[in-house]
Amino acid sequence: MDGKLEIGSSFGHYRIVSKIGSGGMGDVYLAEDSRLHRQIALKILPEGVAEDRGRLLRFEQEAIAASGLNHPNILTIYEFGITNETHFLAAELIAGNTLRERIKSGRLSIDESLDISIQTAAALSAAHEAKIIHRDIKPENIMIRHDHLVKVLDFGLAKLTEKKVGMFDSEAETRAQLNTEPGVIMGTAAYMSPEQARGKITDERSDIWSLGIVIYEMIAGRTPFAGETATDCIAAIIHKHPAPFIDINVPERLQEIIGKCLEKAPDERYQTTKDLLLDLRRLKKKLEFEAERERSIEPNSTALPTKDPLENRTQTFNVTTGAAELNTHTASSAEYVASEIRRHKPFVVGVLALLALSGIGFGIYKYSGFFTTTASRFTSPQNLKFTRLTSGQIRDIEISPDGKYAAYVTAVSSDTQSIRLRQIATATDVEIVAPVAGSIWALSFTADGNYLYYINSVGMTAADQSTIYRISALGGSPTKIADKLRYLDTAVSPDGKTLAYTAIDSSKKESYLLLANADGSDERILLKLNDPNSFVKAIAGNGLAWSLDGKTIAFCLMALAQGEKSLKIVGISAGDGSQRQLSEQNWERFGSLVWLADGNLIISGRAKSAGAESATSNQLWLIAPNAATPPQRITNDLNGYASVSANAAGDVLLATTSKRIRNVWLAPETAAAARAVQVTSSGEVRFVNWTPDGNFLYTSMANDIWTMNADGTNQKQLTKDQGDNLHPSMTPDGRYIVFMSTRAGGVYHIFRMDADGRNQKQLTNGPTEISARLSPDGKWVYYSAQTAENEPSNICKVPIEGGEPIVIAKIPGGLPTFDVSPRDGLIAYRQMEKGQEKTESKIFIVSPDDSRVIKTLTIPPTAAAMFHWRPDGSVIAFRDSRGGGANLWAISLDGKGEAKPLTDFKTETMDFSFAWSPDGKQLAVIRGTSVTDAVLITEMK
Repeated sequence: MDGKLEIGSSFGHYRIVSKIGSGGMGDVYLAEDSRLHRQIALKILPEGVAEDRGRLLRFEQEAIAASGLNHPNILTIYEFGITNETHFLAAELIAGNTLRERIKSGRLSIDESLDISIQTAAALSAAHEAKIIHRDIKPENIMIRHDHLVKVLDFGLAKLTEKKVGMFDSEAETRAQLNTEPGVIMGTAAYMSPEQARGKITDERSDIWSLGIVIYEMIAGRTPFAGETATDCIAAIIHKHPAPFIDINVPERLQEIIGKCLEKAPDERYQTTKDLLLDLRRLKKKLEFEAERERSIEPNSTALPTKDPLENRTQTFNVTTGAAELNTHTASSAEYVASEIRRHKPFVVGVLALLALSGIGFGIYKYSGFFTTTASRFTSPQNLKFTRLTSGQIRDIEISPDGKYAAYVTAVSSDTQSIRLRQIATATDVEIVAPVAGSIWALSFTADGNYLYYINSVGMTAADQSTIYRISALGGSPTKIADKLRYLDTAVSPDGKTLAYTAIDSSKKESYLLLANADGSDERILLKLNDPNSFVKAIAGNGLAWSLDGKTIAFCLMALAQGEKSLKIVGISAGDGSQRQLSEQNWERFGSLVWLADGNLIISGRAKSAGAESATSNQLWLIAPNAATPPQRITNDLNGYASVSANAAGDVLLATTSKRIRNVWLAPETAAAARAVQVTSSGEVRFVNWTPDGNFLYTSMANDIWTMNADGTNQKQLTKDQGDNLHPSMTPDGRYIVFMSTRAGGVYHIFRMDADGRNQKQLTNGPTEISARLSPDGKWVYYSAQTAENEPSNICKVPIEGGEPIVIAKIPGGLPTFDVSPRDGLIAYRQMEKGQEKTESKIFIVSPDDSRVIKTLTIPPTAAAMFHWRPDGSVIAFRDSRGGGANLWAISLDGKGEAKPLTDFKTETMDFSFAWSPDGKQLAVIRGTSVTDAVLITEMK
């Protein structure tokens, strides 16, 4: 058979009605299914092509890939088979036109382009979730039905990035041919990504590039990279920038989205189609809202809304139970008028005249704590301007109330820090706090800008105390304000008379929000919390913020109830201590917060629930206290934001933004840097471990677990969007992977899954369990556990198949770091011991059978918390911060002599994650850099 079918003929149980079209992968016919009595599209692979094994495999691959996807925007595959030695594929019949045909009829509107883009991105997101990359996104492969539903066609060039059960199980040669070899170019020239055009390995970011081309073409009517030939087009893709839009009014935000899709370096594009999809949806909603607002507001309208103005709702928050309570009350006339001022700008002039005549204005100011006439700022993310203020290792930064100066903490050495004051306009700075040992954080200016408060802590553990100081903004000798507890954060009231600060008393297992006079006198407790509830310390910057009227203090509360952890933003009255929840949003991570002059809050954090789009790293969010609307994300990039502050006017933000670049390096034990080999280049590796066959398990910066070969190839994702998944370890038989995860209730528990990521099972269910470790035979999982009764933490074990946990050792203080010897199962845990003259860091080695302490080792105070046994059980290795913290050191189990260096890296830094190969001859280490800059954020005029 030649692959051509006659009209009216039968092909199996299909009757050929007409020919629809032809493509590189075969002819397509309209056919009737005699069994199910429906019309379908029948694709036939020509006989000559079928003899080409590679092309046949791609045809089969299209069927396999598409049939495995169940999504309204993806073509549905009904059947794939062979009839009369002819390969065919039966699919749903789509009544409509291709996007190519639509583009030929004229430029698409912004609204229509966004609608098609969103549906196409949704289809690709579903495909990428299934590990399928299309690799040929173009207008010919996008169909638009008459009801405007978009369908993505032709997965004929799709690359299966993950082997599926039951497919090609024993045919390694076949599997290899399904993946395009490097150097072989596939796809359509005008829509190829730079890496695809070069014949390099592609991933989902190549589809994102192609979709960016399609979006551009829908709006402009042409592609952004022109050329007379395919070669010219490819050269433009690789070397030139996209042609600008001409005579077209394209929203700036949409141009930014397209630009991010068309970044030539894959690492600088959108990293997932889901992120692109969210940005497209947000933009569409924003444009629809603005259009509706313009239609609904008449220039001279003074009509009041029909909604009952007397009903209003506020929410109180019980910080002890973590429960929100909704109260309904009747709003005063003043509250109603104030709310209408915010909602109806054309009505403002008349309302203000009414206030002046009736004297209500003063009443509104007096009784409405959040009322302000300042317009809300930072509500349009696309209008934000970012200006880098500093470059380097900034630990914390605070802008002065007048916006002219910035105080920032910088590292002078590995164990000393200082505070400098920079004049923003001239970029000149001076040192106002000389280098001191330990860490400095929680900078807080007084309202007049004359003084700066800060916290200094020398110790590393929860039991160590810290000190609050105040210093003149011009420098001089600091004044001690408080030094009895471990302090977390500080904030000065708007009138400069009261200092608020949070602290922990580890001995009593209590934490406090305290108030004191500016000089530290008259200290009093405003709020006391008992474990497990506590205040959340800001990563850097302040975790406390005063409202403009000085009546309310905002903070982040961690509440633990029924095994579930919540992080909520709470407001407490500085007068009577009553609390209310300021936002319903639950946070997975919290950075810092600031209260703006317009009554809104800016928070750096990572959203947890579906109430607001989340992010891998901390982003900046705008919160309207007590409003029903979810937080609005105002930054959207790959960097994380740790601290944020604002000037008194609330029109300038100062934030620290950080980017961690972490890669796996492989080195022989006791290797010089010259012999180390970099395994990965993405910069996105957080934890690393070995598999029994000499390959790698690792956790990405997004906190998902992956596997890869020892040379960094064949990377496969095992978990996705299921909380933080850390410290993976594989059993010696290669059957299971154990790890700690927050997927159940937001706190860490121990989980187990099959080596391919399936059959995930929770093994523990206490308040908190961390640091999964395996016994030498792989039958037991060891972990650190926090008990519900607030007793000393435990090291426990649980059967790998599940069951009741067994306590191995009770450890005073917080959750200990520990490791299990691969040779004989001895357990080593670290604990700080206070002596008469100094605090020592010790490792205790205990028997897994009877908890008997066998040996005690003293390690340097510069040693990091994490440590590991060598596979032969002879030494324990740890990262040491001496000389910049870039190397591993080891101490012998016999306790003789000093610790000795294992590595000799001269550049970059080393994370605490490292692992020995199963034979103990190689070390895998995480090395890289962290860059923290301060950026000024303003709104573009």
